[in-house]
Amino acid sequence: MGGFLLASLVFSAVLVWGNEGHSKTHDSTKLRIGFLKQINAAPIIIAMEKGFFKQEGLTVTLEPQSDWEALETRLLDGDLDASQAPAAVPLATRIGYGRRADLVVPLVLGTHGNAVTLSTVLRDQLAVRNTRGEPLNADILGPAIADYQRRGQRLNLAAGNALGASNFQLRYWLAASGISPGFFTTEDSSGDFNGDVRIWEMRAARMQATLEAGGIDGFSSGEPWHQLATEAGSGVGVVSSRDIHANCAGTVFAVPEEFSNQHLKETLGLTRALIRAARWLDADNGANRDEAAKILSAPQYVGIDASYILRALDDHAEEKADGDRDVGGASLFFKNDVSFPDLTDAVWYLTQMRRWGQIESFHPDIWYDGMAHSVFRPDLYLAAARGLVKDGYASAEDFPWSSNGYLSRGENIFIDGKSFDPESPNAYIDSFPIGLKGRETIGRVSENRQ
Repeated sequence: MGGFLLASLVFSAVLVWGNEGHSKTHDSTKLRIGFLKQINAAPIIIAMEKGFFKQEGLTVTLEPQSDWEALETRLLDGDLDASQAPAAVPLATRIGYGRRADLVVPLVLGTHGNAVTLSTVLRDQLAVRNTRGEPLNADILGPAIADYQRRGQRLNLAAGNALGASNFQLRYWLAASGISPGFFTTEDSSGDFNGDVRIWEMRAARMQATLEAGGIDGFSSGEPWHQLATEAGSGVGVVSSRDIHANCAGTVFAVPEEFSNQHLKETLGLTRALIRAARWLDADNGANRDEAAKILSAPQYVGIDASYILRALDDHAEEKADGDRDVGGASLFFKNDVSFPDLTDAVWYLTQMRRWGQIESFHPDIWYDGMAHSVFRPDLYLAAARGLVKDGYASAEDFPWSSNGYLSRGENIFIDGKSFDPESPNAYIDSFPIGLKGRETIGRVSENRQ
């Protein structure tokens, strides 16, 4: 990583001294943090309820938003000081996919906890049963896709934000079985171009009802929406995010770079509070999960029964009356260094954005490293961690001090058995049968598929 590291240090220095953003001025100890009413916001909520923000001298107001777009808009407009965000959003704003803005990620809020859910109607049509709770490959969809195509239609699936982990996970799962999820183009940001299926971008809160009404055949989302669908009998889980790509960042804590530069003390205070919350959530093999579920169930937070939340937090494979076993995967917030803003995850998300056309053109490997370093900030995370160790809130062995920003957790496992080397992102992109590669553009892919 020697050449990468030198380039990244130069890249970061230019960004720190050259960023000329604009923010709304107010007391930097009175902060507004945005979140979605989903379980992956747990560290933010726990930090609030356990008084961790207050102990850092910060007066925090939590502001729930209706969807990811609302969160991003309010953060970029300066109405929020920090926010929960899909892991790829700060990367996308940096490169100008959508709105151009400089955000940094001092901490990952968690991993796992997403699942692909199919309607029970489709499950019955396909005569699929998952009696062992093991992940199913997307090739089970083959007969349904063929039936739709004979009628001049496409199988309808839904996912959240186009930059969300659930969207990329669904695409990866489909493509691993030879099913094209479609491409994003400059003319059409739906990601629908040349797809074998149709993936609708939909608020997660609408997915279960839309599935039950027959408007979609399946969806990919975080919790509690998968739990609600399985409990209602309208959906069944077929694969979890842990099975598709283990230990990859799901949502992150995003802060405007200008704020982090001008208010470093407050930025580190926020990060310390969130690390403490993440440690609490994973402490003693999940001993605090019952209490966490009760806290999250409050109407101002997730707002559903604590029993659903607890099943979503834990590894929730259980026997169903119809013979299926739910596909679960315990959410992680701190264990296995998942709260560390791993540059490996940043590069991986960039490769998927390139694969599906959100990054339109070829970039050399060093570009991916530089972009990852500019957004994911292990230096901020470890600075906060040093303070926690010094103050006795954490142990030194809790943190990857020797890391150069790229972690090797030993479980970076993909459903298709591929391995990922963040030093060679273009070779990784080129290894996929489906997706842009090399210097391909959407037009050339279209010509090749005709």
